Amino acid sequence: MRRGLILLLAILGIVGIVFMAGCVATAKRCKADAECSSWQTCNVTAQKCVTAASFCAGDSECADYQQCDTRSHMCKMRKGKCSSVADCEYWQECDNATRDCKLKIGFCTDDSYCKKDFEGCDLSSHLCAPEAGRCSTDFQCEGWQLCNTSTSVCYPREGYCYTNLDCKEWESCDGKLHKCAVKNGFCNNDLNCQTWQSCEQTTHRCVTSEKFCEFDNQCESWQLCNTQGHKCEAKRDYCDVNTDCVGGSSGYEYCDPNSHKCAAKEGRCSKDSDCRAWQYCDQSSFACRARQGYCSSDGDCMVNNTNQACDTLLNRCYILACQNSSQCSPGYTCDTLFTHACKKLNSS
Repeated sequence: MRRGLILLLAILGIVGIVFMAGCVATAKRCKADAECSSWQTCNVTAQKCVTAASFCAGDSECADYQQCDTRSHMCKMRKGKCSSVADCEYWQECDNATRDCKLKIGFCTDDSYCKKDFEGCDLSSHLCAPEAGRCSTDFQCEGWQLCNTSTSVCYPREGYCYTNLDCKEWESCDGKLHKCAVKNGFCNNDLNCQTWQSCEQTTHRCVTSEKFCEFDNQCESWQLCNTQGHKCEAKRDYCDVNTDCVGGSSGYEYCDPNSHKCAAKEGRCSKDSDCRAWQYCDQSSFACRARQGYCSSDGDCMVNNTNQACDTLLNRCYILACQNSSQCSPGYTCDTLFTHACKKLNSS
């Protein structure tokens, strides 16, 4: 019993020493301000550091709407409290009677302050604003939308869309751009087609333009479709214009418009069969020449005899001047009375 009493007294003594040590530490003694903290002053009479004017050691030294900042030891406004409007948010005003920051008229803290059923409180601005997709003016919609003021709903402008239902049948909605785009294989205008195609406005399909082709059956029977340029051109061994033939427009052939085959021009040739029976083909000039003993002009007769001319009906040379009929070519007689020239029998 005695030991227990002694132990209790010892414990109480230790606690007393600790308590006294704390009191001494809290009530710091001083002789000048320099011996105190920056927010304290020295009471030289009591030789103790005390709270300086405009500073605080705890909330009890502040007004009831303030609290003591333990770092700066200055009284600061409690959250939601005020001494002027400057202590409140821009969407609040100061109630000088209660020192409370209260909501300004026209601002909100939740949806209950909003009068229109399509509005909610925007907590970033504390103003009532239309909910997503709702509106009262065009400016409250996205740039690709307009406002239906009857329903207060934003809707896509012409050419824009929410879904494919907002587009035409041959279009689909681009979800990123909110624009109606032409479906693959369809067209709105010629620019959606190849250069050799045009947009058929009934079906909105690209079709082959006039004077172009995609398949051979779009050409004449003697043509094929060249899909490099999508133009009809003559098949091999056929022609469309003279330039398709040997030598081009200056060659010895031309394009027959009826058969669309290249044929020798009049008097031109590539072989004897291109010439008349009394001619042969001169391969150096691709021209038909009179065979020996035949003529096509007087010049062919005068090569060996200047007293001859060409009968262009028979394509034979005949004597020009004569004394008697024996000197004339067969089928001719000599005019011995007047001209002394060979002339055809039966001619006047």
